[in-house]
Amino acid sequence: MKKEIVIFAGDYNPYPSPNGVCIKNLVEKWKEKYNITIIAYNQDNGKKYRHEDGIDYIYINTLSNKINNYARSKNDFFSKMLKGMCRLWRGVKTMFCWLRYDGYYYRACVQEIKKLRKQKNIDYIMGVCYPFSSIYAAYKCKEKYGIDYITYILDVYSNAKNLRKVCISKKYFENKDIEVEQKILANAKNNYVSEGFVNASVYQFVLNNDIRHTIVGFPILKCEQELGVVSTDSNCQIFYAGTFVKGVREPNAMMKLFDYNIEGIKLKLCTTGEYQDVLYNWAKNIDNVEYMGSVERNLAQSMMKESHILLNVANLNSHQIPSKIFEYFQTGKPIVNLYADEHGKKMFENYPLVLNIAQDNVTKRSAEQLKEFCIKNKTQRVPIENVLKNYKNYSIEHIQAIMEQTLE
Repeated sequence: MKKEIVIFAGDYNPYPSPNGVCIKNLVEKWKEKYNITIIAYNQDNGKKYRHEDGIDYIYINTLSNKINNYARSKNDFFSKMLKGMCRLWRGVKTMFCWLRYDGYYYRACVQEIKKLRKQKNIDYIMGVCYPFSSIYAAYKCKEKYGIDYITYILDVYSNAKNLRKVCISKKYFENKDIEVEQKILANAKNNYVSEGFVNASVYQFVLNNDIRHTIVGFPILKCEQELGVVSTDSNCQIFYAGTFVKGVREPNAMMKLFDYNIEGIKLKLCTTGEYQDVLYNWAKNIDNVEYMGSVERNLAQSMMKESHILLNVANLNSHQIPSKIFEYFQTGKPIVNLYADEHGKKMFENYPLVLNIAQDNVTKRSAEQLKEFCIKNKTQRVPIENVLKNYKNYSIEHIQAIMEQTLE
């Protein structure tokens, strides 16, 4: 009989977060072996309960989330106003609530587990962080119902600088973040943590208390190369997709680089986060930048495959590593890496087609180097066999096998 696994996944479909992409890759491998139920944010205002492609889904929604979903695909003044109101409401909740605006999701996950227990014997819950409420909900389900859980920590919570920018009783909330995070880690059957986790302050607590944990890469790399049909445009097409958040990943270096308006090079930009208006207004005045805003993952993937060169903007901290890097590796395409520190540069040591540019040292010479790099490497590729050899810890099969040691 198949084991029953429930995954608290946060942003999963049709606009998956980078964490959602990682979990999707594992779920595709697991769905034949386990019965899987995924509890995620509702992103399309569709039905709450669905069964698709052999997987059960429970989508959690709120009024503000419904409004945001409606406004997401629009670009008129009314929709922008609605999105602004939603951001304001999230900000107010962040000021006064410990779990910020994720409290409803945590409670909903626990409530859905209560219902599911009447239908099936749940063997394991997997909580995926972000959001933090996912792993907190897994912890509360163990406390309430005795169900074992594992955590998958792709982003460390208590070290995230963007969480408590403006809030009442900031110190109290920060201390509670640390206290609860430690409880969650200590009570898990196992904690699967990203390599960046070792640079977070909570890692010393894990070591000092001999807490079960396994350091794993992102389950991104597949055995086949994802080339796609490359654009025949005479311009060199550069592609970037990702989220910009103050204090975490910022677009300033990218903007400065493309302000030089390099002839023969065009940047296609798909972004979410706190800089949407800034980037939209900036791109209007730059001939070689096409701003796309937030797009569905399938469209972003298609544009990535059509492009000649891929752009990475590294995080400003060492405990968060963009999983997008390994999606880029999958294509074998040349990569321009705007790194913030040596750690952000080190990840590319074994990737031969990369141009590293320091974020704090973007000059006209950087723009010239970019043009030279594009002309020379536009049609070059790193074979997937070489990528898998150099980055085997990031293959889906490798991480699947490691995690199944607990699930079995």
